[in-house]
Amino acid sequence: MIYAFGKALIAFPLINILCCLRVEGKENVPQKGGFILASNHASYLDPLALGAACPRKV
Repeated sequence: MIYAFGKALIAFPLINILCCLRVEGKENVPQKGGFILASNHASYLDPLALGAACPRKV
């Protein structure tokens, strides 16, 4: 519950304001089970950006 609150009210708006977020393959994230997220490490905000962009809890 805290994760969803933080993602909706803090991480997602902050990332959208500070940088241009481009997501490729979001439709390939499975509903259940493990998966791998990869980023190009453009900044120290990558963990926030990955959490904001992913449809599931990271």
